[in-house]
Amino acid sequence: ANIKSFPNNQDEYVGAEYVMRWLHGRTSGVFGADGNAAVAPVLDAMAVTVSDGNGWISNDNADGVVWWIDNESANGSKLQLAVDMADAVLNRIDRVVVSWQTTNYVALPEVSILKGAAASKPVAPTLTNNNILRQISLAKITIPAGSTTITADMITDERLDPSVCGL
Repeated sequence: ANIKSFPNNQDEYVGAEYVMRWLHGRTSGVFGADGNAAVAPVLDAMAVTVSDGNGWISNDNADGVVWWIDNESANGSKLQLAVDMADAVLNRIDRVVVSWQTTNYVALPEVSILKGAAASKPVAPTLTNNNILRQISLAKITIPAGSTTITADMITDERLDPSVCGL
């Protein structure tokens, strides 16, 4: 699901890369407001919601964009993401990520599910952070074999972890 960002060269803003350079040096992560871009389960479903919130994501040169999710304030409902069905035998760990393709500063950031591999001892999928794609993790979702719904105890908040997100 596309979310919003500033600056970018896709909308009416011209010269986004110059503004990004002006804002140079911030680290990627969510802004410090409580509940900002929080992940929660959808009742009786293989899905999660992400609350309204904002943050910063930077490229490999430490230039970046402010991103924000405003589904709840704009549409009255939180951003909802479907989670793939659980494996029948093996466990899996997925991540809820904010991704940004940094090429030409045109692509808008997106919030999505980064699916992990089913395994007897699963690990969370590795985030991509190179000169083309940047990712930060909002949460991990542990998906036991045979699960049919996501519950709150399956979600691990990663917003305060500087190794994968941070403030």
